[in-house]
Amino acid sequence: MSFDAARFKREERAGYNLIAARYAESAALRASLNAALIGAADLRPGQLVLDLASGPGVLAGEAARRVGDGLVVASDIAEGALAEGRRRATQDNLLCAAADAERLAFR
Repeated sequence: MSFDAARFKREERAGYNLIAARYAESAALRASLNAALIGAADLRPGQLVLDLASGPGVLAGEAARRVGDGLVVASDIAEGALAEGRRRATQDNLLCAAADAERLAFR
């Protein structure tokens, strides 16, 4: 049996759409990992950031806080996860784009 990439993406999308709210709520369990990832990114005010496979935007939200007047785009194949992220977002500089990371429409 060969790997069916299209089927895999459909199933991943459907699964993450189902668990988006619970995934966002459990972010505190990954607080040290999230802090390490954000710290490693060395974000600065004014930067433009693209968060691929953002899910409900937990890291994107923190990135938006760090870049201040910059811009963060949270992108994920699961539009339900992004909708959860939009619902929770408090930053004006955070945009969400439902997209396949292998076929992004922007540069």
